[in-house]
Amino acid sequence: MDYGDINVIYGDNPATMTTALLQKLALEKKFPPTASVVIKPDLSSLRACNEGVTTHPHIIVSLILSLKKMGFKDISIACACEANQCIEDIVYFCGYEIVSEKTHTPLLYLEKQGFVTKTAGGLRLDISKVMMQADLIINVPVLKAHPVHHLAGATTNMLSCLSMHSRVEIQPPWQEQYVAYVNKLLPTQVVITDSICGDIENGLGSAPFPTNIMYSCSNPVMADSYGCSIFGFTPRELPHLALSELLGVGTTSYNPLYISELNDYIEEMGTSDKFYIKKLEKFAQLDNPCQGCYNSLIHAFARLQNQDLLHIMAEKIYAGKNYEHTGGNHVGIGRCCSGFACCVGGCAPTATEVYDKIYEMLSYS
Repeated sequence: MDYGDINVIYGDNPATMTTALLQKLALEKKFPPTASVVIKPDLSSLRACNEGVTTHPHIIVSLILSLKKMGFKDISIACACEANQCIEDIVYFCGYEIVSEKTHTPLLYLEKQGFVTKTAGGLRLDISKVMMQADLIINVPVLKAHPVHHLAGATTNMLSCLSMHSRVEIQPPWQEQYVAYVNKLLPTQVVITDSICGDIENGLGSAPFPTNIMYSCSNPVMADSYGCSIFGFTPRELPHLALSELLGVGTTSYNPLYISELNDYIEEMGTSDKFYIKKLEKFAQLDNPCQGCYNSLIHAFARLQNQDLLHIMAEKIYAGKNYEHTGGNHVGIGRCCSGFACCVGGCAPTATEVYDKIYEMLSYS
């Protein structure tokens, strides 16, 4: 995989999607079979994967089986959580004990494995010893909202590689620095992001939204920068990404020509019965929208809602295949709404593009 490549796959079967991404990565050509491989899923809190908080265990199973077929033998799963959580309970609740037994892969509880103390940027960081010793770290985060960093993904997933003591010491003025420097000191060679169903309200499981996307790339900064386009942000709005780029962890810029889509959007649109999602849908006029436009619209609405701006929107935003070849004095998104008086073009436009247009409308209203 080249430094600028991003591989994207759509669907609702995380196991087959993971296998396809691994085949594209061809890790057996880049690392020797004797390499020690540590997989770092997101096990931040006691929430199931369908709540949009923790990594789907089927992804980890498929990842391990694919790695073994490639000839890798020294594979383990890194287990760590947020400072106020119990990792043993999370591992059991999320099915990772079964994953370990099924694949004969050891679980490494990072808090019990020891730490190496490093100093960077004036910060004292106790970093997991086994993570520092790994030849290949495969970072498997969940793309979701975050109450502090706005977006949680690959960069924030590495925070739990710090000791509990280090994380307890993190104070608001230094949060971005901790994220950036832990990624600087603990390089991730491969990122496979789980955006099958991420929470879009606060990352705590209250509003899981099925986006049905997974993607891979070579560094966490690029991974989260691409994730920004799904959630309606730009990388410059997230200080920890800007600082990580400055430290040389990765780039926030990626060439769209180097985004490889392994398949098309699935026709069957993912939906949610959560109250938060239904509340957002009330601000849209939907008529058979494709998955891409629906995802972008809901993510853009979620960001506007978090800014307390959505309620002042004067008219609904249109999206749907059945609006093709129609017109009107409406605002629409996607190629099918190109006949409307105002349209955010593309098939499909990103959430960032949709958000920017609505924000511009609200600024002039």
